[in-house]
Amino acid sequence: MLIDEGLHSFVERSPDIVFSAKDFEGVVPHDDDPMVITLQILNWNIKRVLIDTGSSADILTYEAFDRMGLSEEQLQPFQGTLSGFTGERVHVRGYITLKSIFGAGKQAKVIKIRYLVVNAPNSYNIVIGRPSFNQLGALLSTKSLVMKYPLDDGGVGTIKGDRKIARECYLASLKLRGRTIPRKEGKSDSVNMVDLDPREEYQ
Repeated sequence: MLIDEGLHSFVERSPDIVFSAKDFEGVVPHDDDPMVITLQILNWNIKRVLIDTGSSADILTYEAFDRMGLSEEQLQPFQGTLSGFTGERVHVRGYITLKSIFGAGKQAKVIKIRYLVVNAPNSYNIVIGRPSFNQLGALLSTKSLVMKYPLDDGGVGTIKGDRKIARECYLASLKLRGRTIPRKEGKSDSVNMVDLDPREEYQ
């Protein structure tokens, strides 16, 4: 079997990544919740980031793009549209390449991601697809909602999914599809689609 030299080199220098019983500590059984994390881009902690290995593109919503203070002049032209599973097409306003930080502290890893910017209703701010997932060298346990990836120092970084936000995004996605969501008494049924927090050192 022939193996690409670049892939062979990557495999040789990558640490072993395993999931053990420790990854399930404190994990409450869930109803197949999606993997939703927080990314650091520029001076923002961006919540509602979906890890979707079924997506062939990395997507940034225009609302999040605008909230970060980015301008349309920074967008590079992109010819084409995005096509969903059911065949619906979404216009792409352009693309932008941004350094994105996965994890924090000693487990942080920075990669450059080319985001396609779309102006379409979405309960997520960012969708990380196969291109960046593979670039990160990540592996994902959907059972424990834990993602691991090799670090430059030979270690392994770990990110745990945020089940609370994942659930909020799921309920928001039902709203976007026109379904009715029961509202708890005394609470608003509105869900904030964009949730951007400045990083502490910039406050």
